[in-house]
This record gives sequence, structure tokens and C-alpha cells, in this order.
Amino acid sequence: MLDNKKIVAVTGSSGYIGSRLLRYLEECGEYGLVAFDINPPAVPIHDIEVYRLDINRDISSHLRRSMVNTVVHLAENNYLNRNARQGIDSQEQRIKNLQAVLGSSVETGVAHIIYISSHTVYGSKPNLEIPITEISPLADDKEFTHSFDNVVIEDILSTFSVEHPDCLVTILRCTPVLGPTANDNLFSIFNCTHPIGVMGYNPPFQFLHEDDLARILEMVIRNSLAGVFNVASDGVVFWREILNLLPFKPLTVPNILVVPLVLLSKVGFPTKAATSRSAFNLMKHPLLLGTGLLKQEINYTPSYTSLETFTSFANSVLWNSY
Repeated sequence: MLDNKKIVAVTGSSGYIGSRLLRYLEECGEYGLVAFDINPPAVPIHDIEVYRLDINRDISSHLRRSMVNTVVHLAENNYLNRNARQGIDSQEQRIKNLQAVLGSSVETGVAHIIYISSHTVYGSKPNLEIPITEISPLADDKEFTHSFDNVVIEDILSTFSVEHPDCLVTILRCTPVLGPTANDNLFSIFNCTHPIGVMGYNPPFQFLHEDDLARILEMVIRNSLAGVFNVASDGVVFWREILNLLPFKPLTVPNILVVPLVLLSKVGFPTKAATSRSAFNLMKHPLLLGTGLLKQEINYTPSYTSLETFTSFANSVLWNSY
């Protein structure tokens, strides 16, 4: 084994993004591969070391044994539809997992840690700049739990980066990742499982194809690229275009009903749809990322536009599920 060979460990390796990344890295043929997950690999991968365990424990002995120098931390589900108590418990577990991985990485001299965050760290509210750049302020809205939880995780990684300058840290703020092997949960897109449109609003959305994310991650690994980067496909898909691609027709309500529906949802009234303030904000206010910084660094333009990405997802996944 060459001393300068990248040995890449992927936590959450059996998940949607982890399994797609490992398949692509195997195709590249340039990397040593190590998988961490409590579940077996989702697809067969040749020449890979697999550790079936929970990464909230010390994994330093495994990292050392496999001579890992790069960790892609995916051992979580960024897009779970949860109630408040489940959300708190899940976030506490996410933090424990991350801290365990960071501690083990420091102990074994890992040189590069990569984390996939979310575009929602910028929040969703009126008057967001268009496009949003990496230096834009992050959200502080605790009610938008998916957004705020990722801000907390990013803060931990930023502190780690300052305290351990010898270890490169990369944070990718991704728009929803979709493709033909995604699941049919719409929570990652609309912050709810049953989106409700608002009359008079036709917001644009950005997406990222699963194949493009795998290629981008490989370039980040290969080039040892550190920093914080927005990630999205080119172009946008407007809500009315999405409506034409869905196998069902979401409800659309007048803007005057938004506040009453949010209040009913807060008190537990069964509205048969996720009607949080954050979900409605996403349906009213554009959240569009500028991706020039990453393109400049790795000289890569995604192969699929946002429209092509969502169309692939709708045709391959949604129409087979509804």
C-alpha cells in the first residue's frame, strides 16, 4: 500500500449517499475504502473493509488498523420527519456521533474530515439575498429545527477546525440530493411530507443529483479541499413545474390561512399535512445558493440541472410509489 494513497472511511456507509459514494470511489480505483455502519453494505463493493458497529463509540482502533486518512461523516439522517421529542433525541445522538468521530480522528491522525450539511442553515424567511453565498449569516430560528440543528453541528466542526489546524475540515451545504435511488420521502425538499402550496407564490427550488454529489465528494477528497461550500445543480425548478411532475396534486391555500394552519399544527390539530411555519416559508420565500466558489475550486459543473434531477427522481421514485 502506497504511503500517499487516500484511505477513505465512510460513516453511515449503507445509507443513500454513503452507498452511492462508495460505488463511485470503487469505480475510480484509486482509494482504499473503509465502511462504518450498523447495517451491512447496501451494494457489493470489492476490496473494502467493513466495520458493523455504532460510531458513537471509540473507533480509533479501527481507523488506525485500516490506516484511514480521510473520513466522510454521513452517519445520520439529515432529513427525518420527527416530532419535537424525537427531534431533540436525534440531535443529541448526532452530536454524540460527531464528537466520537472527531475524537477518534484526532487520536489516529486523520488528515481530512468531510461533512454534508444542508442549504437550510441559511434559514427561510423574507428578503434573503439571491443568491446566498458562503459568507451569508446562518439562521438562528430554533423552530426550524432541521436548519438550526445543522447550524449547531457546523459550529462544532468550526471549533474543531480552529483547535486542530492540522486536520482539514470540509463542510458542503447541499440542496436536496435526489436521483433514481432516493427514497420517496419529500421531507428533504419541503421540510414536510405533504407540501401545501400558497396561492400567489411560485418559489424556485434547487436540487443536486446523487451522481453529481458522488463526483464532487471524490474531487474534494482527491484535492484535499478544505472550507465551506454551497452545492447545487445549475438552474432552478419552480413550484408550478414541480406540480406538473408529481403523481399527486398537493393542496394550495390562500396566504390568509397560513397563520391559522400553523397555529392548529402547533396545538396538535390533525391537518393531514406538515404545516409548520418553516414549511410554509419554503413555499413562499426563495432559498437559492450561489455555487461559484466550489466551481472555481474544483472546476466542475454538475452534469444534471435541477430540473433534470427532479424529473429523474419523480419518474423513477415517486411515480412508482404513489
